[in-house]
Amino acid sequence: MAKRKEDPQQTDLGQDLRGFDMASTIDWYTQNSEALLTRLPQAVITEPYFAIGEGQGYVSLTTGEIAALVNLFPANALKRSRLKLGTIVGGPTRYFKKGSTAENPLDTENIEEAIGATYIIPSFTKNVSEDWSSTVALYQIPDYVSPSVRKLIHAQGLIHEVAHTLLTPLYRRADFLRLPDGIVVNGREYILEFAHAVSAHSPFSHYSSAGKDKDPNLSNKRAIEEEFAEAVTGYLLGFVHTQEQRRQLDPFVDRLIRS
Repeated sequence: MAKRKEDPQQTDLGQDLRGFDMASTIDWYTQNSEALLTRLPQAVITEPYFAIGEGQGYVSLTTGEIAALVNLFPANALKRSRLKLGTIVGGPTRYFKKGSTAENPLDTENIEEAIGATYIIPSFTKNVSEDWSSTVALYQIPDYVSPSVRKLIHAQGLIHEVAHTLLTPLYRRADFLRLPDGIVVNGREYILEFAHAVSAHSPFSHYSSAGKDKDPNLSNKRAIEEEFAEAVTGYLLGFVHTQEQRRQLDPFVDRLIRS
């Protein structure tokens, strides 16, 4: 494996961008990969619910693993996803670019333009307004990262992005949700209630801290979306990278009322 590049710039960055740096995430996954891999669903032989597009050689998940991860979502949620009209694709490594802010992250394939060598973008959702579709991209993780950790990163990234494809319609259309108890709610108002509820807590994950540290009350739309997507991911996978050790393998231990 190639060695991770040392990056002297990292210590000079503002605190609001620390969530974009994957160095501590890679280290935590490396130290706990055996236990975390057991929390991923087993690959299935059925085709994924969503179409698989080009660039799968960049992706550290098999088609069966992608299908199993997508199947973690309830069927009625998948039917609402913008991804049902799009594809899951792979692509070369991308980085957060110098000049990025928490509210406006920029990307580049050129490591020389990156904030730092570990400011890796593992995944991204591109929305197309014309046909109301989304494309989810999983970007190649550098080969200094072990195969098992690359798999964990892409599993987390895939769930995170599928969550985004469910969230966007709630903001941009008059969509309603039927909750498990049968109550029907206005989708956008429900997401804003979520933002209010989590404002009293620490950021859900290392990644979402990039937005929530700068905007603790989640008044910014992007900060809400990232906190929401990370919460969905932690719920479905049962782990989260955070500095709060008690939540790493029980992500909601401090923020759910248990009966």
